[in-house]
Amino acid sequence: MTHRAAISSVPGRSEIGARPVQVDIIILEWNRSDATIAAIESALAQTGVRRKVWVVDQGSKPEHRARLAAFCEGRADVHVHWLEANIGVAAGRNLACRLGSAPFIVSLDNDAVFSDEGCVARALAHLGAEPRLGALAFRVLDADTRDEDAYWDYPAEYLHTRLPWFEVTRFLGGGHALRREAFERAGRYDERLFFGGEERDLAWRMLKQAYRLRWYRDLAVLHRSTSQSKIDWSDRRYFFLVRNSLYINHKFGAGPVGFARGAASFTLRGVRNGLGHAALRGVVAGMGMSLRFSLNRREHGPYRLSPEVRRYIAETDGKTRESSLAKLRRQLQPLPKV
Repeated sequence: MTHRAAISSVPGRSEIGARPVQVDIIILEWNRSDATIAAIESALAQTGVRRKVWVVDQGSKPEHRARLAAFCEGRADVHVHWLEANIGVAAGRNLACRLGSAPFIVSLDNDAVFSDEGCVARALAHLGAEPRLGALAFRVLDADTRDEDAYWDYPAEYLHTRLPWFEVTRFLGGGHALRREAFERAGRYDERLFFGGEERDLAWRMLKQAYRLRWYRDLAVLHRSTSQSKIDWSDRRYFFLVRNSLYINHKFGAGPVGFARGAASFTLRGVRNGLGHAALRGVVAGMGMSLRFSLNRREHGPYRLSPEVRRYIAETDGKTRESSLAKLRRQLQPLPKV
């Protein structure tokens, strides 16, 4: 594998076939029915594809369930699965994916909408043109400003460039497309993560299976950053960030030294942002999850990356190429407002 970025043209523009390709569009709902309805409407407006929309309600309050049920009534291409409790993002997406059977899956946050009516068709064209493309990262733009800086999680040198595409080692949950075959072969999302980091965890397992991942400029979702019911940094979000990051790094072989270095870094940033207690709880929980993983050798196989894949991640992922000083500076910065 080599680190590649497009210079001029966008691959994957060819037609997939005479008939529109089937796609499952999945959306999770939890007490944001108005935003979820807007997301569903955006999914239903997609053209050039044969799509079904699968919504998993994770135990929303009665008024939100009633509003969503009323909107979906009589719509044959929208299916809602009702849960009594919030089982988390990773488990919720796995469930939504199992409800469908299309060869491609597009995941949309319930506080986001597609940038235009042809977005999903373009994603499927990219996937259909290259069988080893396992996942596509959509651009995540602020719905009001069309700015993407706050959601950027890729090499800094690509931000604000006009590259049509580049290869990545992760994707954002706000909007992404998956090849079902790659998703299944990689083992789906790790449901123990509950919230946060599940995309990177899955992406690296896809890389192990010799699939490629790309970011495309012509794929975008508009994200509402001011929607209610989000887990903010002052609540459980930082706890999950710390716990899951340490656990994921351990699964991929960070080792005791890597765990200690990560724990110190996250604790420093937590203290810097007034979240020291959440950081410490995350470190302890991450240590427990990592220990249980180490004791269960049957789970280790998907996380044993070859030297080639590790080199590819190091070359492609901007964060792994940072110097120690740059990493320290990043940990001292305030947490982004999301």
